Amino acid sequence: MLLTAALAAPFGQINAAQVRHSVGFDINKDPYISHPYPSNIAIDYSRDCFIIPAGKRDYQLASLTPREALHTPAAIKTHNHPCGACSSLQDLTVYRKHPNLKSPVRWCGVKHILFGTDLRACIKALGFTEGCAAIWAYNVHNTARTEEKGGCFWTCVRSAWLPSIIPFGTHNPCQPPNATESSKRQANVCSDAVVSKDAGVCLNSINRQPACYRQAWEPGKYRLNAALQCDECRSGPLFKKIAGRTRRNSGLPSAIPRPQGGAESVFRLP
Repeated sequence: MLLTAALAAPFGQINAAQVRHSVGFDINKDPYISHPYPSNIAIDYSRDCFIIPAGKRDYQLASLTPREALHTPAAIKTHNHPCGACSSLQDLTVYRKHPNLKSPVRWCGVKHILFGTDLRACIKALGFTEGCAAIWAYNVHNTARTEEKGGCFWTCVRSAWLPSIIPFGTHNPCQPPNATESSKRQANVCSDAVVSKDAGVCLNSINRQPACYRQAWEPGKYRLNAALQCDECRSGPLFKKIAGRTRRNSGLPSAIPRPQGGAESVFRLP
């Protein structure tokens, strides 16, 4: 059984602060400052996020192992992997309403830069909870930093408005340092010339594994443009830990085609 987004609005999460604390998130402190690039982010993939009813209209979120979930009869799974700042049913409603959240969030970023609009308030106006809006805003701030400060500013200036998927290219900010030979095999050539000068620049990792899934940077139908790759590498790991919920681990369709499987395996909604 799963509480769907249609039922989310009348229900209220009563332990949001505790959940944010569990992932080390203070909404008034930029987490990217204390976790500078490069970094290794630890996420306990042995636990998933569950809703536990707490009265007629309230609920708590809990990160449970399969065994713990079996001994919690009222627990209802809401997404794969531990709970975080975006795991609430209210945030699920927003994720289901907007198949491509990067577009409205990016527009909030543009208005913030050009007109001084409050970035977090703009993102919260999409319907997010305070904590979820905060981590989205910090993610945008980090990606907007220059490359030497751990961001993607110049990469985004060059490619943010290109199609999300570009099957071939040589600028691969997602490519981990040990991926050069794999990239050459995928391209089916032997010359070193196919390896870009910035090959192997993604030093971020999740549980000491590459931050980006292989298809994000190798030639093919899932290869992201450079701006999306850079965001996945530089801002993505910490965002995934703190947010908890992502579109993929909630089993929601995305406007950006992505491969199945991998670290963010999908829990499919009925």
